[in-house]
Amino acid sequence: MSKHEVNPLISVCIPTYNNAQYIGKTLESIINQTYNNIEIVVSDNASTDDTERVVKSFRDKRIKYYKNKTNVGCYNNYNECLNKISASYVAFYHSDDVYKPDIVEKEFKMLMKNPDVGIVFTLDEVINGEGNDIKNAGVSLPAELEGKASYGFYELYSALLKAGGSFLICPTLMARKEVFGKVGLFQVTTDLAEDTKMWLRIAEKYKIGVLNERLIKRRISFVQGSYRYESSRVGRADHFVVLDGFMQSKALCGKQIEESVLEQYHFNKFWDDVIIAKNMIALGKNKEAKKLLLSNLSAEKYKIGVRHLKNIYKLLLYNLFLVTAYCNVAGYAINTFSFIKRKLDFSKSGRCIC
Repeated sequence: MSKHEVNPLISVCIPTYNNAQYIGKTLESIINQTYNNIEIVVSDNASTDDTERVVKSFRDKRIKYYKNKTNVGCYNNYNECLNKISASYVAFYHSDDVYKPDIVEKEFKMLMKNPDVGIVFTLDEVINGEGNDIKNAGVSLPAELEGKASYGFYELYSALLKAGGSFLICPTLMARKEVFGKVGLFQVTTDLAEDTKMWLRIAEKYKIGVLNERLIKRRISFVQGSYRYESSRVGRADHFVVLDGFMQSKALCGKQIEESVLEQYHFNKFWDDVIIAKNMIALGKNKEAKKLLLSNLSAEKYKIGVRHLKNIYKLLLYNLFLVTAYCNVAGYAINTFSFIKRKLDFSKSGRCIC
């Protein structure tokens, strides 16, 4: 086996937009990887801040900086990266996160040991805007997936339906470049969950790997675009729209999703309705919020909800919101709601600064 085959070039892509504040820390963590045969492709999506100056202050010859003339959108910028890389392996890391020094090495070894795996992710630690650790906020692998290195479409899709959010952390991914040749590039839509759609498209043709290790310090901020979107939307979350779209996937191979999984999935949608109602109240749409909350009042919801502690917390909050909404004091419950919701699903991934 040649040295080239043992130690191939890996392209680490860093799509970015107006992230001068943090991209220096990100680049430092990539430069100091234990696996050093990498090219670092920074695709700047027409930033108007000092991103270019910060990137060019690094003298590492492995860094390749490209700047789009206009902002082409998040997922088009991902595609710009794919069109610029030289390697057969590609990682997509975010420009505000900090990476453990062995993430590239461990992800590459995972792909080498599992030739049927097309893409691999890791778990995370979470930091705030100041770089301080946020305890117990990282994504956890669903219990039903523990003990295995990779997953087929059926078990991955079932776990996503049950989880209520994605445990596949976009800024930790590494893939074989051939995957995108077979599956296609990122689709350009208005969905914030376009990344989840891509992972499921890949899962229809390849196995998906997840390293059960926390190899990234993922930065969370309540001023990020996805947080602002979540706190103001009054329609179904894109995550559910994407999952609904794969219900008839041929990759299910005729298997039926377990009834308990589907029940939990519908409960997750119920919780999404509660979030929508909270946003409606914050926007002064009290009548619409009351109608939505009341439409979810059913014995079936409680029957499903009492099976899991996390669901019980959500039912209690729903009851609080329902009562306060009809007493016209729901505004007082919004702060409590927001606090509890952060505790319940702070670990959800998915925000785009690219």
